Amino acid sequence: MARIHTDLSRVPISVAPNTATAGTSLGVTDANAAYLPNTYPYWAVIVPTGASPTRANSEIVKVTAGSSSGGTTTLTIIRAQGIPVTTAKTVTTDFDIYEAVSSEHASVINSGWIPVGDSWAYASATTITVPAGAGSLYQKGDKIYLVNNSYKYFYIVTVADTLLTVTGEEDLANVAITAIYYSKSDNPQGFKKGEIYYKARAHATATQALSANTAATLTCGAEDYDINSNYNTGTYVYTAPISGYYRITGRCKGANLAANERIYLTTVGGTGGGSGTDVQATGTGSYIAAQVSNIVYAAKGTGLYIQVSTTGGADTQYDDSTSIWVAFEFISI
Repeated sequence: MARIHTDLSRVPISVAPNTATAGTSLGVTDANAAYLPNTYPYWAVIVPTGASPTRANSEIVKVTAGSSSGGTTTLTIIRAQGIPVTTAKTVTTDFDIYEAVSSEHASVINSGWIPVGDSWAYASATTITVPAGAGSLYQKGDKIYLVNNSYKYFYIVTVADTLLTVTGEEDLANVAITAIYYSKSDNPQGFKKGEIYYKARAHATATQALSANTAATLTCGAEDYDINSNYNTGTYVYTAPISGYYRITGRCKGANLAANERIYLTTVGGTGGGSGTDVQATGTGSYIAAQVSNIVYAAKGTGLYIQVSTTGGADTQYDDSTSIWVAFEFISI
């Protein structure tokens, strides 16, 4: 069972660092290791046995790994941590170690990210191999950031016992995965929350000629906003930056429709695309407006747009930015 944090975890050091003031590992008995976290990294205080910790007698270290052999758990440590940094002490078996939330640790936790001490490995561009029991730690919608050639951010899409499926603006590369953090926070530091970043709106700036019974992409070439630069004003297509559910909405005003002719709007792209609406003209020269709204699931890279068509030749009618427009917004994973 993963132990991210433990209480009352002060235990004696059974094997001192090979160099008292500079050694980067120490040992505790396996029995005592059970009182310490086994999820890395975590921060700890090394203090003389029986003494209360002070800056004069104690040292804060970062524990980055642990392994058991022959009844001893060896902890790999980074010395002289803390804010301000503590001084490396002459550590012997007359010292204890315990987990503690240092200012440095708190700065990580306050950012919304939790360090992962397990080893993760590339499985594919969108999947990561993890130790067994992932379902007890992670769930759909959790966020991850890690180093994989560079820092990358992902949403978790599905969780299997030893496999995480993820989606992000960048794919995973077939190289080592290190410096791993996860978050259950709504908006952890540095993460692009989809509902904030993945949305765009654009409107038309001119009329658009329509041929009878021929669908055409609604030509909205002037952006009102495009937070993450995913809308193309030349093709009038929004490209999904990550996999998830998106709402597509739009409006078109038609002109010069004969009596009983209709104007149609249809959303295109993603699973559930094709939903449309139509409005019938009531008289020759009528100006009528149709509006459509649909929610689709779009895989990363899918193009989303709106098509317009009529049962007779006509024009769209541009008056202002409220006449003809399209909008796209991410809703959820």
